[in-house]
Amino acid sequence: MYLGAGIALWWPVIHGRYSSGAKAAYVFAAFLLASPIRLVLALVLARSTPSTNTRPQLGARAARRSAACRVTMAVEQAVVFFAVFALYLLRFLREGAGGRGDVRRAARGSPLIG
Repeated sequence: MYLGAGIALWWPVIHGRYSSGAKAAYVFAAFLLASPIRLVLALVLARSTPSTNTRPQLGARAARRSAACRVTMAVEQAVVFFAVFALYLLRFLREGAGGRGDVRRAARGSPLIG
């Protein structure tokens, strides 16, 4: 189920024939919609997961490790979303500069900027 959801999420970004601006907007919207779910899984469920250890010291340590793993995964996912968003946003901005790849070079050709 996770694999199918991941493929469904990233398919339009990787194989879609949309513009870079549309892909940046899609990734940003996906990040905003996935953030509450990610935070619930990382923070709220960490407190409600019962420990299987019978000794309280080991149970508390395992709960802290589990919570740290959940928070680490949430941060990693946020970094991936931001990196892909930044990539497509920069591509979109380059396309808007006349496809030259350098905004300053495009501005130099302007009659307003010498």
